[in-house]
Amino acid sequence: MSVSNRPATRSSFLERLKNWADQESWRQFLTDYGRVIQASAVKAGLRAEDAEDVVQDTLLSVARSIPGFVYDRSKGSFEAWVCRIARMRVIDHLRRRHRDPCAVALQSPNAEGVGCIAQGGDESSDSPFEVHWDEVWREHLLLAGMERLKRSTSPSHFQILHMSVIDRIDEAEIARILGISRAQVYLVRHRLGRKLRRAIEVFRTDAPPGP
Repeated sequence: MSVSNRPATRSSFLERLKNWADQESWRQFLTDYGRVIQASAVKAGLRAEDAEDVVQDTLLSVARSIPGFVYDRSKGSFEAWVCRIARMRVIDHLRRRHRDPCAVALQSPNAEGVGCIAQGGDESSDSPFEVHWDEVWREHLLLAGMERLKRSTSPSHFQILHMSVIDRIDEAEIARILGISRAQVYLVRHRLGRKLRRAIEVFRTDAPPGP
């Protein structure tokens, strides 16, 4: 997914972030984006402790820059903007540690050449960092949607959905494990699957993706 096509985030939340004293909104930002930034930085070849530094550096960069951020869905989402900032903070760390971030990234079993983002390139295309970011972001949205759905779903039905979506167990095996018919599993999956998609879409288009 290209940066410009990523989902939008609610503008009212962005306005609250422009108030540095709004601690609740900044806690929400860290909840929503901290794990995504950290995981993406690790995939870029940074050590865990350095990835944590990237989270803090990105937070500070966002705080300094957000007063001038203008929300315009046609020009891209807030999430895409945060991704670009995190990407540059990763580059900063790679450059501080090594003269040639490209070379060290290629030596790292986790980096998959992500350090080469330091060499520039077309901002409109997906860099390896952005590809990893999107993977972590989709996982985060899925878990947030599941958490939201859990509050309004019976434990037995939620278990079926969890086994299907998170554990990736097929219908026949779920039916065998739980001692129910395959038709029951299908009906629950179908009904809750639609609700889960709607819950994820709400996070994408209307609000930050926290639970």
